[in-house]
Amino acid sequence: MSTAEFTNIHPALLDYWHPVALSQEVTSAPLGVRLAGQGWVLARMDGAVSAFADACPHRRARLSAGQIVAGTLQCRYHGWRYGADGTCTLIPALDQGASIPARAALQRPAGVAEHDGIIWLAPRTPRAPRPALAPPHGHWPASQQPQRQPVTTVLMPALRVPSNAALLIDNFLDEAHFPFVHAATIGGAGPEPIARPEIDRDGLAFTAVREHRFTNMNDPGVKDGTLPAVQRRRMTYGYRAPLHATLLLEFLDTGSWQFLTFSAQPEDAGSCRVYQSLTAPGLTDPVQVKDSVEYEMSIFAEDLDLQRHALSGLEFPLDPAAELHIRADRISVEFRRVLAEAVKGLGPRRDCVAVPLRAGRAVTSGPCRYERTTVPPWMTSGMCAAGSASTPMSASGSASRTTRSAHAPGASVPSSPSAQSSLAAVLVAARMTSSGGCTLARMRNSSFWCRCIPPSRSVP
Repeated sequence: MSTAEFTNIHPALLDYWHPVALSQEVTSAPLGVRLAGQGWVLARMDGAVSAFADACPHRRARLSAGQIVAGTLQCRYHGWRYGADGTCTLIPALDQGASIPARAALQRPAGVAEHDGIIWLAPRTPRAPRPALAPPHGHWPASQQPQRQPVTTVLMPALRVPSNAALLIDNFLDEAHFPFVHAATIGGAGPEPIARPEIDRDGLAFTAVREHRFTNMNDPGVKDGTLPAVQRRRMTYGYRAPLHATLLLEFLDTGSWQFLTFSAQPEDAGSCRVYQSLTAPGLTDPVQVKDSVEYEMSIFAEDLDLQRHALSGLEFPLDPAAELHIRADRISVEFRRVLAEAVKGLGPRRDCVAVPLRAGRAVTSGPCRYERTTVPPWMTSGMCAAGSASTPMSASGSASRTTRSAHAPGASVPSSPSAQSSLAAVLVAARMTSSGGCTLARMRNSSFWCRCIPPSRSVP
């Protein structure tokens, strides 16, 4: 993967919230899902949805092939059972009363949430808030505050698409293709000039607003002759890193509005899954809801036809200079800039080595991505200091669970002999944060210092 391209398995995707399933899909049986090239299993346990890496620590069998037994997740291979917190509660092959190895615990994501009918998952501590399916509080259209009419959010069918997820987000944010891709639906009036929108950047998100007059061929009032075809409309596109886009449509002459969301779940290099929702006032009639969903899905079907015939197999360049842009592409350019910033510095990890002070030498430590190595006895003054944390240690000295906290570079090393004598020798996870600090996994009764080494530099 080129650093100038975005792919569905970019490592930085693990640092954000993603939709991974519809609530109705997580039933009484485990459900396997894919996210950025990794497998996860979802299960309803103790009245809530739990998520774990889709691999039993015993023989790596997929837990999604197992079943829920007595409120636990049971592996299909050897019958090991796990509670909602990932702790192993039963190993049938062991004698009653035998201790269960501390390492017999499942890897859990940083977060899992069920909201508005969608299961969201963040493999690592997310850098941005979880997206919402309704306009943010205080941002409802002025002409239609929610108390005036019942407001309903409707989920559309989730579809798997063989595409780069960023291409789909880019397509959603693009308006200039309407007359050519959506001639049978929203683009039937033909090409119209696209004025430069006003963009408001907010960290790893932005909104872009423009008002214009457009030919509304789909308005029932236009069809029956009671309303003019040319109407005023305000369009507010929104984007939140890495793969969530929205569109608020306000029809200024009639006072109606719609809020559309579009989220992509990057599964593997050539596959992603798309989740869409529609929020609007007055969606109370089941027939109206059905017609609205079918209409939105017909628009998406036109986009999928474009993907199959014109965009299949393409990657997504993060550098705006890699493509030609015009004034009408301002939103697309801003999308590329924010996405590039969202994944900047969070691709291939830098190596971080732990250097305990015990006897002035290091024993073993692990660089990023949970791989182990041995580091030599050296220290520098520019190291990060991490205190102790309550994480159980197994007999082999590895941590069965980890907690993460960020530490600024350059922290001083304590000179207290008692503090030095308590230092441990194992580091199971470390990564660079966007600010250049280290995020460390810490163990019980452990303190250690790390220094991040660029991949091009050898460890002394």
